[in-house]
Amino acid sequence: MAWLVLLAATLLVTSTGCSSDERSTPLVVATTDIVGWLVRAVAGPSAEVSVVIPTGTDPPGFTGDERTDALLGDADLIVSVGGGWEMGLQPALDAARRRGTPVVDLLDELAPEPYGEGPAYTFGPAPSGPGAPAPGAPDPAFWKDPDRAVQAARSIAAALDRLSPGAAVLTAVNVGRVERDLAAADETVQAVLGDLPDTARLVVTDDPHLGYFAQRYGLSIVAPGGDRPAPTDVVLYTAGLGPEGSGAETLPGLLVVDARNLATALSRTP
Repeated sequence: MAWLVLLAATLLVTSTGCSSDERSTPLVVATTDIVGWLVRAVAGPSAEVSVVIPTGTDPPGFTGDERTDALLGDADLIVSVGGGWEMGLQPALDAARRRGTPVVDLLDELAPEPYGEGPAYTFGPAPSGPGAPAPGAPDPAFWKDPDRAVQAARSIAAALDRLSPGAAVLTAVNVGRVERDLAAADETVQAVLGDLPDTARLVVTDDPHLGYFAQRYGLSIVAPGGDRPAPTDVVLYTAGLGPEGSGAETLPGLLVVDARNLATALSRTP
């Protein structure tokens, strides 16, 4: 059985060892590497950004350690996916809120769709692999939809502007750049997947992070099993950024690489 390979970029998690009064720029802590990329892209040099969940770790199952607690305790702002994606970190995030640290749950502002519902799931059960939400629960994988990713960037900018009003002009410029980069990636993905025939648009996988992507680009996804076809043999970067040299080190790059890999794999479908 072929499985999707989920890869994540290497992002070192380090504590600054400085209090907020000693730092010249605020410390923003992101839970995942994709959220971290968005925060860095929007903040630029106006903030120091660290990522909590280590490379290759299942976000819902990550509970943290002393270093995690220290980093969250030192943060001026925390940005998470929300919607249960960081389930294991929830007690630490709740503790940060009680201390008065602003915590932005991006999914709260993105109108998430119910997992396993909608046109992408027409042909059978939704995937139930690692990180899969319960059927009908909010689908957290907003980053696979360029429009939702842009909305997330705007939410991050608003939080950064509240934290550092003097950097608002910079964050506005950076959000514009993120929007253009994601729009260009969206256009490329549309072109890459647009020529696939209707008979080659079914992705058989236990990867639960493709719903938004499949719906946007006219694909269908179904869990393997029973009399369904064999799993699609393809490498995708669905839950985290790719390593250096993969082309998926950024969110726009991730979308394009996944589209090209899918187009190649689906074009081989009998």
